[in-house]
Amino acid sequence: MLGCLYEQKYGGGKNNSESEGKERDLYATALEFRLRQHGFTVYQEIFDCFRNEKGDLDPNLGHDTKGLLQLYEASFLSTPGEKTLDLAREFATNFLQENPNEKIDESLSILVGHALELPIHWRVQRPNTRWFIEAYERRPDANPLVLELAKLEFNIVQPTYQQELKHVYEWWKQTGIAENLPFARDRMVECYFWTTGVFSHPQYSYPRIMVTKLNALVTVIDDMFDVYATHQELQLFYNAIQSGQIYTEHIYKRQNANPIEKEVVPSLYKYHDLVRYSSIILRLANDLETSPDEVKRGDVPKSIQCYMNESGGTGEEAIEYIRFLISETWKNMNQEAFVAEDSPLFPQDFVRIAADLGRMSQYMYHHGDGHGIQNCDIKTRISTLLFHPIL
Repeated sequence: MLGCLYEQKYGGGKNNSESEGKERDLYATALEFRLRQHGFTVYQEIFDCFRNEKGDLDPNLGHDTKGLLQLYEASFLSTPGEKTLDLAREFATNFLQENPNEKIDESLSILVGHALELPIHWRVQRPNTRWFIEAYERRPDANPLVLELAKLEFNIVQPTYQQELKHVYEWWKQTGIAENLPFARDRMVECYFWTTGVFSHPQYSYPRIMVTKLNALVTVIDDMFDVYATHQELQLFYNAIQSGQIYTEHIYKRQNANPIEKEVVPSLYKYHDLVRYSSIILRLANDLETSPDEVKRGDVPKSIQCYMNESGGTGEEAIEYIRFLISETWKNMNQEAFVAEDSPLFPQDFVRIAADLGRMSQYMYHHGDGHGIQNCDIKTRISTLLFHPIL
């Protein structure tokens, strides 16, 4: 359906949207622009009709809170060099922050506050599902049938998560890692919680289970390198890991696995930018919340400390710079995602999962160390998604 509507609206090319000029309203235009998120090509020039003779956005738009919210959300779909969208983000942010909440209805005020905290494009779907259901329920125009179906879907999926969590917990006990390596963190629930954001669709049970196991092992290895092991022990461990490639090659051949197509092979030698950018977001989001505690315990300097050492800036300046880097990395991520969606080598699921890794990273580290410290906030997030149904 979206494809048909897109062809009717934009089939004539880039300037098709510009012909409507002043007939456009901000809310509808920004909502149309968000077709980008679903792989459709929409140009930033769609917003030119809202600019005045000086090139600035019309200040009269500041009275349209609903439209400004959509403009704000749309601006986060920008790619490098799109100055109009940079201007739109700054414009919408300023007006939304200055707009007193008492001038708009409660449901819209809730959405504005949520968006200013973190835009939709940077949020994971499944861990935020409950919040959006409860926010929708507060709307005076809420459709009771849609609301009932949303709650039903949430409650149907929840037992699936519980069964998967039970499975990985049994596996964890069988490994004996917790008993034999008492220094290692026991974070199986958190390790599983990560996967609900990255592999959000219910049918991805197997990837969730396998990646949870991988997360658990990575957490143990991280503790070995950061806290427990000596340099000599780590060198021996590293050599053992490196030798594993010999065994995996033999195992792969003995499995009689299907050969990889020739055109795919070159892409495997390159650390694809989609994965690289999502990993950068993970690293930077982690540093924003965990670096103070990690530096205190003698860990290596993080990006914040590196910036302070290189620039001579303060801690606050370093934090703002890291946030800027996250924003710029998202622009690069958007660009790579748009290109990859048109490539036969990368299924759409791969593109979405790569981006969701960055989103889940920001979700886990938005209010502290959601993986390393079991505080009330992360416990509430986990329990409301995995254990408490919506009544």
